Amino acid sequence: MTTFPATLAPAAPLDPMSCNLAELLLAQAARRPEAPAIVTDAETLSYGDLAALVARLAGGLAARGLVPGDRVISIAKKSPEAIALFFATVLSGAIYVPVNPALTDREIGVIAEEAQARLVVLDDPDARPGLGDAVRVALAALAQGVAAALDAPTARGEDPAVMLFTSGTTGRPKGSVQTHRNL
Repeated sequence: MTTFPATLAPAAPLDPMSCNLAELLLAQAARRPEAPAIVTDAETLSYGDLAALVARLAGGLAARGLVPGDRVISIAKKSPEAIALFFATVLSGAIYVPVNPALTDREIGVIAEEAQARLVVLDDPDARPGLGDAVRVALAALAQGVAAALDAPTARGEDPAVMLFTSGTTGRPKGSVQTHRNL
């Protein structure tokens, strides 16, 4: 179990309509760090451990120069680390762009062009061509060799959190930006 800093607990109850989504996770981690947050067939991750992983991934994002408003494409299989990447991205004020790894390279290339992401996080950074000028990094390597970063979130309820793409059945996929409040 990783010790989660109780100093990050909010002084007052959070308003889910105006806070950063990651604040809700951090508040729960401060209240109940040992409670299960993610349960898979292979492992159970507590809220404290999830928050610590989010902090390490946020440090990895910061170390790569990510700033609020930047877009981060995630092309990763379902995993606790992929969930933590979502929270680390929104904690940093960046916009999370999930992409289904089952899409073709052409489909992913269209999304990457539209999203104009600064960073692409993949299970295998060499696996996908056509992702533009975005920096590629393996999800497993993102948090290695960097300090954890749990600064107070700058993004609030009305700020962009995710960019979701349509399937493009009648043309090119289109990105729809959703705010923290929308989610």
